[in-house]
Amino acid sequence: MNCRVPAHPAGFYNMSVKIKIRKTEELTKGELTEAELRRVDPERREKLLRLKYDGARALSYTAGLLLAEAAKKELSLEPEEIRICRGEHEKPFLEGAEGFYYNLSHTEGLCVIAYGDEPVGADCERIRFREKDLAVAKRCFTDEEYAYIEAAGDDMHVFSERFFRIWTMKESYLKYKGEGISVALDSFCVDPEGMCVRGRTARFTEYVYGDHMIMICTASGAVDFPT
Repeated sequence: MNCRVPAHPAGFYNMSVKIKIRKTEELTKGELTEAELRRVDPERREKLLRLKYDGARALSYTAGLLLAEAAKKELSLEPEEIRICRGEHEKPFLEGAEGFYYNLSHTEGLCVIAYGDEPVGADCERIRFREKDLAVAKRCFTDEEYAYIEAAGDDMHVFSERFFRIWTMKESYLKYKGEGISVALDSFCVDPEGMCVRGRTARFTEYVYGDHMIMICTASGAVDFPT
């Protein structure tokens, strides 16, 4: 595992965002018990009761646990007290918790929450080689981003790492801005060397966890990762 924390530009305020990482809970068979459901917020419970597939249920439940734990630690909220609201483009926030920002992400076998006192976007992906990703990059990324990926040549490991670095940077930035799929991926350019978005106020911190890449986007670039 390694952590890439960019230098702070002059004049940036001193903030930090915390993250928690958890492998998917082992929920491969059967329904959740009432005791398990009480560990997450009411909206999450309703969602879990509708999910039919064990894998999707496990991811959703683990994400709900991470949010409940963060709300308990930082806001002294019990799961029953958590009320999730949504702003423009459906970005979630907690009712009555002004100044508390969070973002959840999950992928195959892993969930991540990033939270703190500044807006934050988080994305995680499992790094793996897929031939279709070169076509995805050519269609969805800027010319500069595509050149960065193409420069990996025949090294499939480097290619995959570079592809998912760009992908998670873009996804975490859109989640940080709360814009989601309303914005085309090639409408802005990320810089994987400077760990920023060109011409915009956004900084990235990258964390490699096993075969997963985790990307956190904030204005300050200050992120406290677990040791």
